[in-house]
Amino acid sequence: MKLFQLILLFAFSLGLQSQNLDEHLNEAEENNLILKAKFKEYEQSLLEAPQVSATPNPTLDMGVFVTRPYTRLGPQNFKLSLAQKLPWFGTLNKYEQESLKLAEAKRLEYEKLKDEIFYQIRENMIELYRLTEQAEYTQQSLSLFEYLRPMVKTKVEVNKANLSELLKLDLRISELETEIELLELDLFPIKYELRQLLNREDTSGISAPNSMNISYNEKTTFEKISNSPSMLKLEQLRQAANIRADVADSKSNPDIVVGLEYTNLSPLENIEIENNGMDIFMPRVGISIPFFNGSYSAKQEQSVAIAQQYEYELSDLNSKLIAEYESIDSRIESQSKKANLYKKQIEKSEQIKELITEEYSSETNQDIGEIIEMENSIIDYKQLLLIAESNSLKLKAQLLRIVGE
Repeated sequence: MKLFQLILLFAFSLGLQSQNLDEHLNEAEENNLILKAKFKEYEQSLLEAPQVSATPNPTLDMGVFVTRPYTRLGPQNFKLSLAQKLPWFGTLNKYEQESLKLAEAKRLEYEKLKDEIFYQIRENMIELYRLTEQAEYTQQSLSLFEYLRPMVKTKVEVNKANLSELLKLDLRISELETEIELLELDLFPIKYELRQLLNREDTSGISAPNSMNISYNEKTTFEKISNSPSMLKLEQLRQAANIRADVADSKSNPDIVVGLEYTNLSPLENIEIENNGMDIFMPRVGISIPFFNGSYSAKQEQSVAIAQQYEYELSDLNSKLIAEYESIDSRIESQSKKANLYKKQIEKSEQIKELITEEYSSETNQDIGEIIEMENSIIDYKQLLLIAESNSLKLKAQLLRIVGE
């Protein structure tokens, strides 16, 4: 009864309409919490550009004369002074460019994290598929032995087979039932991890796909290495460092100050004079002279050194990614050859098992142990085939993580 319930559970699980891999990836992109947090970090960095590129606030000063000085046109009451500092031409634009480069680097960090999340989802879906397939062919073997059991029992009862054959068969049936139970338990931690990655409340709706395939074009995938988020992020940081060096150079140029002074006058009493009491307006223009620009020179040299650092890191990362790509691609080919070998072995073993089963059914002196042994061999080959196919899929997922897809 327990086995029957377990079989129904698996049938129900396999009968559920499973979401395909792309649907899970889209769901993670929308709902994964760490991805949401990373994207908010990028959005915050975008808001830096209008802040650093804004013109400095004007300065308004007011002074009241405690002792009122007199001029030819009357006594002075108070003064207003408005001044605006303007950085050297193009400096604010460079600030904005640097900020946007740094923001783009943040976006590429988000893309890199998304690729990592996508890889984890692909890896878990592959494992979910592998375990479900393993449970399915294990159930097929169990069904075969359960089909043979009445035949073996009848032979034992009429002394055409030894009792040990029936005991061997029962032992193997018990082992397969336990294996199926263990495989079902192995599914739960994978579903829990997928639930966390997809930010779901429970594991309902998470089931193995009916088929699993990760396709990639070897040539175009290799060409995309230079455009991977990791590479592009370093390039953005390098460009930002170069712009920062230009900014430091611009800081050694003078700032321009423009302003306007207003002096309020009272008219002289009992005197008639032209423009008596007329207020005074005085435009002003000035520059800040960067006598002490040693810090700017040091900042420029530092930024140039940082840009060179990123150039070295770019070159090193490119070499590492190419080497990793070639290694993974070679391992994919190796797994493919293994899978082809196991498929041939399974086909031949199935033919041999069919012949042995027919001989046993025709009441010859065939030992049931030979059928059990051959079926165990088929299970082993199927498991090796699944492992090879799963490894190949995981390696392809790693390639996609490298190039950023």
